[in-house]
Amino acid sequence: MGKDPFGSVLDLTIGDKQIRGKPITILRFNSRLDFEPVHILFVSSSENSDLSKILGQLDEAPIVTVGEMEGFLDSGGMIYLYLEGNRVRFSVNRDAAKMRDIEISAKLLKLAKVQ
Repeated sequence: MGKDPFGSVLDLTIGDKQIRGKPITILRFNSRLDFEPVHILFVSSSENSDLSKILGQLDEAPIVTVGEMEGFLDSGGMIYLYLEGNRVRFSVNRDAAKMRDIEISAKLLKLAKVQ
């Protein structure tokens, strides 16, 4: 949602990959819409001023929320992406995931900073 920081890189990376036999589809939203068909929602830093409204609109829907802005986890987001040196790292808000009945795998948690 918001300004796309990935450009064509995300589309090229995903290509025609599948998860459990289902194709991965990338949708881009410019405004708050109905996120029901979405499993993962990346909220761009361009939406910082509307972050609480966006996350609030999701209620308790089982949607994994990912963001790149400071304070994302404190606002109720689940996965915060950030740069450390020249590497992308991430932190996880387990409480936000639990509130939406989302279980984050132990393998993923081993790689993350957990809040």
